[in-house]
Parts: sequence; C-alpha cells; structure tokens
Amino acid sequence: MLSRSLFPPLAIQIGNFFPFVWMYKFVRTMGLRGAPLQEMLPELGSLLLYVGVLSMLVIARALWEKQKLAKNATGDAPGMGATHSVGPTSTPGGGISVQGGASAPIHEPIKR
Repeated sequence: MLSRSLFPPLAIQIGNFFPFVWMYKFVRTMGLRGAPLQEMLPELGSLLLYVGVLSMLVIARALWEKQKLAKNATGDAPGMGATHSVGPTSTPGGGISVQGGASAPIHEPIKR
C-alpha cells in the first residue's frame, strides 16, 4: 500500500470509485488518528451505501433466478414439456437410476 499523494491527480480521482479506498480511509482515520465519529462519517456512509447497493443487486438476482426456476418447474416456459424429477431414484434391483439411465449396483465395502 502506498500513499495516495504519490499518484497523479487523475489516478486519485479514479481510485475514489473503489470501496477499498473508503475502507482504508475509515480505518486509518479511526485507528491511527483516533478521530471522532463525525470526521469518519463520509467514508463510513460511502462504504455502507456501496454495500447496500450490492446487497440489493444480489437479492434482486436471487429473486429473479427463483422466479425463473419456479416458472420452469410448473412447465409454463415455452418449449417445456412435462416436468421431470432431477436427482437419483432407487430402482427395484438395488441400483441407482438418474432420470431413466441404466441402473448401477450398489457395492458393499470390502471386508478383510
């Protein structure tokens, strides 16, 4: 880590868009200088805003994927036929069949 004062002004302005810079400023202000909370609020606010926006994006993506999976499970998606179970099923011969594949026998551990 280098001091930001060593970089040209353009690099400093670009660096202001990265959350690590805000976190570093916050820790440096709090830990090294022992500044009061009022002095640290801009960096803390920026960091919390960034985390909040990213959290909302992740939640929105998860809800979208959940909705898409639910739509596919009910067969509403175009081109979807009957729904199929996804996962291993037991067969009468003691093997495991995955979606109609060939049955594979279950082997017992070797006893010596």
